[in-house]
Amino acid sequence: GFLSPPIHIFPAKHSAFSMTLPGDQPVPKPVRAPGPAWVVEIWEISISNGGANYQVFVYPCREVRLYFGHIASLSEKLMTVMRASEPACSSTVETSATFTRCRHERLLIPLESGEPFGMGPDTAGVDFGLIDFRRLPAEFIVPEHYDYYYLYYAPPLDYFAPDARRALESKTGIVFGDHPRTAEPIGGTYMKDVPGTAQGNWFFPGTYLRDAPDV
Repeated sequence: GFLSPPIHIFPAKHSAFSMTLPGDQPVPKPVRAPGPAWVVEIWEISISNGGANYQVFVYPCREVRLYFGHIASLSEKLMTVMRASEPACSSTVETSATFTRCRHERLLIPLESGEPFGMGPDTAGVDFGLIDFRRLPAEFIVPEHYDYYYLYYAPPLDYFAPDARRALESKTGIVFGDHPRTAEPIGGTYMKDVPGTAQGNWFFPGTYLRDAPDV
C-alpha cells in the first residue's frame, strides 16, 4: 500500500487559533493585527473542489515576518489593494485536488494595532506563524534540507506583552482545548533533531530545499 501522511508530518512550525470542533461549521470571527504593522504579501488560494482562503503576511519591522493562514475573507481595504496588484500564480496537485496560489507581493498596506483585516477561519482555525531573522537559525542537522525561512521560525507567544502573553498561554494546548501545555517553551518548538540518533526529520537521499521558494 501507499503511505499517506498528514499535512504536518514534521512538527508544525506555526501556532494556530483553534476555532472549530470537528464536524462543526466554522463561525466567522474578525482577525486583528496584534500591533502596528504592514501587510506586505497576500496569497490567494483556490482549490479545484470549491474551497478557497487567504494567507496574509505582516511585518511589524523589516526583520520579523508574521503570517495568518486560513483567512476566509479579507477587509475591503486589503481587497482593494490586492485586486490592483499583479499576482504570480502557480498550481500543484495534491491527492485529488488542484491548489492554485496567487501571490500578491510588495503591497505595503499599513495596519493599526487591533485593526481587523479579515474574517476567519475557513475551516478549523486560523494559523499564526512568526519568522524572526534576528534569531540564530535552528540547529537542524542538515539545514540545506529546508527552505529559506524554515530555520528562523519562532513561537509567536514570545513577542507579546506580558499580560497578553499570560492570557494566550492559558489557552495553549491541543486542538480540542484540553491538556494545556505547561512545559517551557510554552509556545512549543519544531526543531527535534538530535545529532548521532535517529530522532529528527527524515528525508529521501538527495532532497535539498534550501534554495527553493517558500510554499
